[in-house]
Amino acid sequence: MTRTRTARAGARALLAALATLLPAPAVAQAPANGDEPRPNTITVAGEGSVRRAPELARVRVGVTTEARTARAASEENARRMAAVVAALRSAGVPEERIQTVQLTVEPAYDYEQPQGRQVLRGFTARNVVEAATTDLEGLGALLDAAIQAGGNTIEGVTFDLEDPAAAQAEALGRAVADARRKAEALAAAAGVELGPVHEIAAVQAGPPQPWLSARVAAMDLQAAAPPPVNPGELTITANAQVVWRIGVDR
Repeated sequence: MTRTRTARAGARALLAALATLLPAPAVAQAPANGDEPRPNTITVAGEGSVRRAPELARVRVGVTTEARTARAASEENARRMAAVVAALRSAGVPEERIQTVQLTVEPAYDYEQPQGRQVLRGFTARNVVEAATTDLEGLGALLDAAIQAGGNTIEGVTFDLEDPAAAQAEALGRAVADARRKAEALAAAAGVELGPVHEIAAVQAGPPQPWLSARVAAMDLQAAAPPPVNPGELTITANAQVVWRIGVDR
């Protein structure tokens, strides 16, 4: 009897020791972060655009002068640019819509040949202003007035809308509609049901700015007639990326 009890106690001890060495049975657990599995989706990019007539023109007019000293170049440049700004105001551009966008004074060099040595010739002063106007029909006359007042470079003319928000919103709506059409076609081809929107993101671009650019010599500008300017149309584009849930096979 004692021997039986001893055997049973030994068996229990052996089982307990083995239990500590064997792995515990696997148990399915919910994700630690509580997230549900990602649903089946399709991702589609859409693009939309609208066309609008420009409402605003931005003109960049520059004055470049050169003299033996930096001071002389700066003073002459300032005198001529003051005349250009006055001409812009007289042409109907408000003071608050005239802004200096570049002002530099740099040494000017000549290069002696064949040595290739540079020799200081003097200094070049450069001043560029940007003027915004809604009088697009009078844009050619505005440029001519600035040229006649002493401007000797036209950096460019860009066109825009006064308030592009409404046009951008319309273009974005068209982009989402384009994405939906593509998603419906994909779902139909795959034989699945198109569900609700899972994610959506927009990438909007402002209107491209058709621009006229001209860099010409002062003597050419003084002799030229007012340049013709055709504003054309602006195309406002927007892009959307939409993720839809998809259901079971039909």
